[in-house]
Amino acid sequence: MPTSLSVFSDGYFSVDGLDGEEHITPDKILELFNEDVLCVKPNDNETVSFGALGKARCKAVYDVLKEEKIKEIKNELLRLQNKPDALETARQAYINYLIYPSVQNKEKLRFAYEAVPEHQRMYLGDMDTRDRDYIRILYTNDKREV
Repeated sequence: MPTSLSVFSDGYFSVDGLDGEEHITPDKILELFNEDVLCVKPNDNETVSFGALGKARCKAVYDVLKEEKIKEIKNELLRLQNKPDALETARQAYINYLIYPSVQNKEKLRFAYEAVPEHQRMYLGDMDTRDRDYIRILYTNDKREV
């Protein structure tokens, strides 16, 4: 049965419907994902409850890999603790590369970009460009048009 996972700034998690566990450590969350107690998407046609808002039946659900969801959860924890998350780190590496283009800075950008959960990379740019300039810099030989 699908449930919700909440992350708190103190580093603990809460999972609705998990008996006897109110304050769950990040290590325990990883363990629950590895044991398939937690999953990244409900099955097709499964009913998902949104508490007082009601229920919905899932049809086509955006597919996210377990590893990418775990990256997202870790990033959310960093954000809640007012620490730079992977998106902020990638944006800073991008700006640094644009100001000081070098092979070293390009590799730092690649490392930072690939640390961002794949399903969130589109948020690195604006609504029109998404992460296209990151892709251009890292994976093509195209020159930037200004």
